Amino acid sequence: MASDMILYWGAGSGPCWRAMICLEEKGLSDYTSKLISFDNKEHKSDEVLKINPRGQAPAFKHGNVIVNESLAICLYLENTFKAQGTKLLPDDPAQQGLVLQRAVESQNIREKAAFGVLSYFFRTKPEDRTEAMLEEKKKTCHEELQVWEGYLAKLGDGSHIAGKNFTLADVCAFPFIATLVRMGFNMSRYPHLAKYYDLVPAFKHGNVIVNESLAICLYLEAMFEEKKKACFEELQIWEGYLAKLGDGSYIAGKDFTLADACAFPYIAIIVRLGFNMSRYPHLAKYYDLVKDRPSVKASWPPHWKDTPNKDVLKDI
Repeated sequence: MASDMILYWGAGSGPCWRAMICLEEKGLSDYTSKLISFDNKEHKSDEVLKINPRGQAPAFKHGNVIVNESLAICLYLENTFKAQGTKLLPDDPAQQGLVLQRAVESQNIREKAAFGVLSYFFRTKPEDRTEAMLEEKKKTCHEELQVWEGYLAKLGDGSHIAGKNFTLADVCAFPFIATLVRMGFNMSRYPHLAKYYDLVPAFKHGNVIVNESLAICLYLEAMFEEKKKACFEELQIWEGYLAKLGDGSYIAGKDFTLADACAFPYIAIIVRLGFNMSRYPHLAKYYDLVKDRPSVKASWPPHWKDTPNKDVLKDI
């Protein structure tokens, strides 16, 4: 049903997340997903500009229908597919009015809380920042969050933004709250918002469904330990191969072969990502041996040449 839908979106974008949540809630997960890079200015590409002349994401097309702006996309999906998935807009006029108000109102979380504080850090040079301006941004942020804390306090534990059910209001508000949490915001002074955040996430891994953020974290930690173990075991095999061959050897013997052309890129990637090779001395020597070969230098990823290694795997 969603095969003629296409959504251009960028990772980390609250508005894009809104549209994606709505598509999933309406049972339209088989839409064509086009992840674009803001860093590479892909939102300004001809492909996106044909749909959204402003060159912004999300940009959405359903057949011959083009809809831009996240709230407009959400309303379009709800109105077009009322009979399927989650009912995001209640029929009751009073409840519908509340949902629509909260949906539109959630933009304040982005502007005054998430975007307001974060943009000051990201877009203002350290030397240009002032304590007074930072305090003003923080004050505005807390005042806005206190409004939403009050809404949830009145509704009681277990409530969503506009009542007992998940609605368009949650589609619009949750991504901005999640952004704050992601950036390390301390939610301890907003207990109802913290409970709401824990209420909404649902994590699916294969046939496993985990709810509650702490449970999700514990599940991922267990999975991560399993992946780490598999990683160490695999690298130990290759360490053993090289140990048997002796110093100065390649993967399959004294000469550089197809085996090296196939294996080296993956070893280089984990080094690039900060993996500590100290427990694999033969692999470390092998990496140093091969990285200086003319063929490897000539094919070295261009963006690696001008940027430092990452630290993603440094603590593994």
